[in-house]
Amino acid sequence: MSAPWCRRLGAITVVPSLQYLILFCGISLCGAIAVHQVDLHGMKTTDAIACFIRAYDNALGSGSGVGAASRSGSRPGSGSGSAACLKVVHGYGSGGLGGDTRHAVRSLLKANPACADYVLGEDVDGNPGYTIVYPRRRLPSGSERLYPGIVDYCSSPKTKSDVVRRFVRRSTEGDIGRALRELENGGRLRSFLKNGRRHYVDPRSDRGWN
Repeated sequence: MSAPWCRRLGAITVVPSLQYLILFCGISLCGAIAVHQVDLHGMKTTDAIACFIRAYDNALGSGSGVGAASRSGSRPGSGSGSAACLKVVHGYGSGGLGGDTRHAVRSLLKANPACADYVLGEDVDGNPGYTIVYPRRRLPSGSERLYPGIVDYCSSPKTKSDVVRRFVRRSTEGDIGRALRELENGGRLRSFLKNGRRHYVDPRSDRGWN
């Protein structure tokens, strides 16, 4: 940020208090705003997501106003005290068509609207290579983030190997296996053996496969 009312403090830009400051596409914020930044260039998607989560948690912990907003259900920074936002520099992929990291970060945010507000870089200055995130509460754990996608994928029977191949670019094999166990224990997936291999299926679409 290069506006004259910003000042640099190490890696953090602090915006002095302004009444109803409109920052990044008209999101209203009150109080001081600490703008953190994380650069995910050159990382594998799974490593980039882990790095993003750490930076997200740091930003969440640094903004007392954000914590208050998450408890009250109001927008970040809408209460008193300071708030924080996170600029996630993920790049836009080869040829500007979008990269795996950008897609993974934005898909995670889109799947958890109660956890954070966010603004796309292309809606700020036409640059799709970053996303501005306003944390409200902690994001789900690695295995929990996979729940919706795995359940949807298992609308027809899938083996663990099938699921791992489908989601390994988004998460670790350990998280995928943990998600399968948790979904089965919670009744959101049913498993059965067929030809010596365990298959998983969404019981809502179960047609008696076994």
